[in-house]
Amino acid sequence: MAETTCSVENCDKPVRGHGVCRNHLYRLQKYGDPLGGMPPKPTACKIPGCGKPRKANGWCAMHYQRWLRHGDPMKTLYLQPPKACSVDGCGDIAMARGWCSKHWQRWQQWGDPLRCARAKADMIPNLGRTCSVEGCDKAARAKGWCGTHHSRWLRRGSTDLPQRQTRTVPPCSIEDCADPSDAQGLCNKHYMRLRIHGDPQVCLVSEIVDFCSEPDCRHRAMKVGVCWKHYREIRLRLEKEQNYRCAICGIHENDAPGKKLRFDHDHVTRRPRALLCHHCNVGLGHFKDNPDLLRAAVRYLEETKSGQLTLFAA
Repeated sequence: MAETTCSVENCDKPVRGHGVCRNHLYRLQKYGDPLGGMPPKPTACKIPGCGKPRKANGWCAMHYQRWLRHGDPMKTLYLQPPKACSVDGCGDIAMARGWCSKHWQRWQQWGDPLRCARAKADMIPNLGRTCSVEGCDKAARAKGWCGTHHSRWLRRGSTDLPQRQTRTVPPCSIEDCADPSDAQGLCNKHYMRLRIHGDPQVCLVSEIVDFCSEPDCRHRAMKVGVCWKHYREIRLRLEKEQNYRCAICGIHENDAPGKKLRFDHDHVTRRPRALLCHHCNVGLGHFKDNPDLLRAAVRYLEETKSGQLTLFAA
């Protein structure tokens, strides 16, 4: 009887071929052993005696850099006694082309390993000298000038500071106003008055400016007749005195339209009166704050209710 399970020990999977399951059959076909597998990749450098981790090409970072620089991962920099830099007076170890790292970098950048040294030597005569421009105490850098004046000469051909051209702005056309004009011959203040009121001098008329109705207060008033500071003080006081209720109908602030009481004031004297709900405040406004109209409205309601209506009172 043919086996139905894999012949590999401890494997209960069904047979796929050669008496083994699918996984072991794949290993058998690829590696020749159903229990075999891909050999683990080496993690250490392939150079004998070097246990550092691999970086590239099977070498560690050190041997890989040697191969990049010298073409041989075993070649070290000091196989022979180190040589000194070929530049006179430099005792550093030669790194490339007989120069040290410093002079080799100069040669690679400018084509001359002595470029910076010569530049310093050329500057020695300027050491201790000051700029030739009168009144400048900075050290001379080039052509007898400091860095600032030399830059000006390179940019403009002169060491003098260029003078900025100032534009003369005519004054405001309003009499006794010395501010510079901003638009339409007016300064910013009068131009804004022209835009808002249609007349640049309208706010100079004292009757048009609304001041706070409280005594000795010269702050600009709000629509309710007082300034913001007195509005907050009077509102807090009225809320406590009225217990957050309308002064006419007695409705609480939380039950009023918008959950807020309105600040009522006299439109003639502009003095604050009390806090009213929206309906009462609007009703007074519709009756033009006229007590005679209100009495007529009360008489109208009473006569209408009793059936004795008189259209025009004597």
